[in-house]
Amino acid sequence: FLLGWLLSLVGGLIWQACYNAIGNFFTFEVGTRKDHKLITTGPYAVVRHLGYTGGEIAIIGCLIVLNSCGWIHRNVWRAILGLSMITVMVTFYKVRVEDDLLCKEFGDEWEWWSERVPYRLVPWIY
Repeated sequence: FLLGWLLSLVGGLIWQACYNAIGNFFTFEVGTRKDHKLITTGPYAVVRHLGYTGGEIAIIGCLIVLNSCGWIHRNVWRAILGLSMITVMVTFYKVRVEDDLLCKEFGDEWEWWSERVPYRLVPWIY
């Protein structure tokens, strides 16, 4: 239970830090806004799409909490595992689409940032 709670908290704090760094440029859709600026500071100085990572960590934490409380039946875990795999695949796809869009929109600035921050989702791993 405590591990799930801690993961939910840490994931939520990571996501909130990313949201705060992006500010008015945040969207749920892949896209840019008028007068959009490339954010390369704060959490984005470490990982390019850390908000997704924070969200995934928070969801995993919530599932652990729900399971430890007995709220998730054993047979439901198969569906959750399947949906989790789909979510991960969609996240990897969305990250590539966002990188392509940001590269087109910001050109050399994005190239410089992507070389300085090579990790898309997890520091020192991917």
